[in-house]
Amino acid sequence: MTEPNFTPEFEIIDSVKEKSSLIHYIQCIIFVGAWITLGLILKLDANTYLLIGVPLMILFQLFVRKKPIHQLWLRDATTFQLDKWGMLIAACLMIYPCIRLVSQIIHKEWNSAILWNAAAIIGAVAAAYSLRNFKKETIKYTLLCLATSGVISMALFTAAYFGQTILLKKELHPSLLVGVKSFLLYFPVCFMLEEVVFRGMIDPHIHRQYNKRGILSSIFVGVLWALFHLPVTISTYNSTGEILAGIFSLIFVHTIVGIPLSIYFRKSGNLAVPSFSHAIADSFRNALLRSV
Repeated sequence: MTEPNFTPEFEIIDSVKEKSSLIHYIQCIIFVGAWITLGLILKLDANTYLLIGVPLMILFQLFVRKKPIHQLWLRDATTFQLDKWGMLIAACLMIYPCIRLVSQIIHKEWNSAILWNAAAIIGAVAAAYSLRNFKKETIKYTLLCLATSGVISMALFTAAYFGQTILLKKELHPSLLVGVKSFLLYFPVCFMLEEVVFRGMIDPHIHRQYNKRGILSSIFVGVLWALFHLPVTISTYNSTGEILAGIFSLIFVHTIVGIPLSIYFRKSGNLAVPSFSHAIADSFRNALLRSV
């Protein structure tokens, strides 16, 4: 008697996982592609370009991923809850963005930066929620993320600083105060803009727990993150060759910086881990290369 022709159950499960994963990759490509297209067609400034990601992110999280909003900040959380200490942390994180927002209103500076600061104020609540869910191992992953992604970013910005001051003979005046002010804005805003999209939403959408390593998926997230920057950098290029070189540079930098951000977010499940490194790195950049 011949044996019946059937597919073992584990092969069926693996096939379903592979198909599901491919669909998720395609969904993320479409999402980021649509965002990039809007930025290029509408020729949006950097702040507006970031801000249109908020409604896009909410729609994707609720209707494509079918996950609650608070899982953007704490991947495995079942409920959103903020105790009195969390409220105090949120209030402290809101102070500087509120000062900036009020100053803009008083001086009638009606531009997209107002909404950017408003996003930082809302993000302060999400940041406090993430910080109140820190565990001992979360601190370890935060330090490891800073020691990898953060150090790589700061090394690149340091090279840029010396390149401009020595090779281009450009006068730059590093400022610790600028760095501190930048961090007070960037850390809370990471929970509403950019970092929350690529690590909080896209990364868990494509990465599966059965995939132990996930290096390829973290590279994929890094490439999407790099291409996302194209609409706000393309105006600095003067030729097709410069555009191609710029794309290569974006992909290289954001991939080597983004891999640790993804890895340590996956280990911790807490968006504060990559957000801290991202905010520290960008604040360091501002302290060296520009003022706020």
